[in-house]
Amino acid sequence: MSFSLHRVGQCVAMTAALAICAAARPSAGPRRDADREDQEGTIRHVLLISIDGMHALDYENCARAGTCPHLLNWIDGRTHLGQSSAPVPTIFGMNFQAVSVGQKLIEGEDKGGYTDAAGTPTDDMLSEIKFVDGAIGQMVDELKERGLLESTAIIITAKHGQSPVETNRFFPIPGHSHTNGRPPSDIVARFLPPSETGGIGPTEDDISLLWLTDPRDTLNAVALLEANAKDAGIGQIFYGPSLETMFNAPGVPTKFGGNGGDPRTPDIIVQPNVGVVYTGSLKKQAEHGGFAHDDTNVMLLVSNPNILRKTVTSFVETTQVAPTILQLLGLDPNSLDAVRKEGTAVLPGLRLER
Repeated sequence: MSFSLHRVGQCVAMTAALAICAAARPSAGPRRDADREDQEGTIRHVLLISIDGMHALDYENCARAGTCPHLLNWIDGRTHLGQSSAPVPTIFGMNFQAVSVGQKLIEGEDKGGYTDAAGTPTDDMLSEIKFVDGAIGQMVDELKERGLLESTAIIITAKHGQSPVETNRFFPIPGHSHTNGRPPSDIVARFLPPSETGGIGPTEDDISLLWLTDPRDTLNAVALLEANAKDAGIGQIFYGPSLETMFNAPGVPTKFGGNGGDPRTPDIIVQPNVGVVYTGSLKKQAEHGGFAHDDTNVMLLVSNPNILRKTVTSFVETTQVAPTILQLLGLDPNSLDAVRKEGTAVLPGLRLER
């Protein structure tokens, strides 16, 4: 994932897609005399916006529309319902679901998503992007009007994308007719606990996470999956050492009489071929949760009028957002336990011009 830095009001075409450039908005009213933060040249607030499903491809496809009243109340120095006064939060933000829903959408004759692998949005998909874009534009306008724009860093990213972008590659297993194959949870059902075969059901979308009743059956379950790989659309199976290079070893903590492992880690992870989604639904054409490029390659933008505009092409991760927020606010990123334990770096290239 690469990410972009820019000054609000000085965007080039690539970063202007999210329309957070103040220069592209109607001029705001005069600043209140009490609002002096923009004169200080110090970042005192961080506005963090997560747009679920927002691919890097979507970065160039946004336009203005929509509304977002609750965040505007915070910017105006009120509670989120606007019923009483409150300080502008140091860190605040929200999550949009509109883009994510638009990518999956199949509802009667309406179909969202994209028309090709280049991320050209359908009309329904474009309307979702426009709604989010317009809401972000209102936030920027309000920050400018209240004299908070220069003292606020705006970070826009996404928790996940959706796979596949090219919806013609979508292949549901087992499919609504249950004739497209068998999901991994069905193939190894005899090794799974009742919670996986009934109840809440298995954790499967564009990936399959399998917790076994007895971890000692891992090799037997893997052998069964390998024998039925074509039927399940399997691309890669992670277990044992290949799994533990990415996550803690699966198991149960010693304080509960276990092997010292991490119960959050499944015994087996199945990454299907690109386009395969384990579903029988007729109402979606993409999903998330897996390792596919379309799923993990999301947008990441950091904006402030004092940040020198550039695109950083080195690999970055969304885990770097948290320590970056602390650094922008003049705090020590190493005060976060996760930063110290995992060595998470701040985002590169963040240079403020005073």
